[in-house]
Amino acid sequence: MTGQPHRENIEVLHLRTRRWNTVVAVYVRHLDAATTLLYSHGNAADLGHLYQLFLHLSFNLRVNVLRSSGFTRKPVYRQK
Repeated sequence: MTGQPHRENIEVLHLRTRRWNTVVAVYVRHLDAATTLLYSHGNAADLGHLYQLFLHLSFNLRVNVLRSSGFTRKPVYRQK
């Protein structure tokens, strides 16, 4: 993520849908986690503003955090 320090426990994922669109997700991994929290938010939320919240949730609750906007990026077309 731009403007944030690199951390080994955070991944920016590009998930492919059945229709070959890409959904961007952020995964914060906690080494002692037995649970993953799926974080959903309102329409106008900014990932940059939520970054610190995800770190605090993961650290304090000892959970993994997965956030996906549910919105897709431009379609990716398969080569035939």
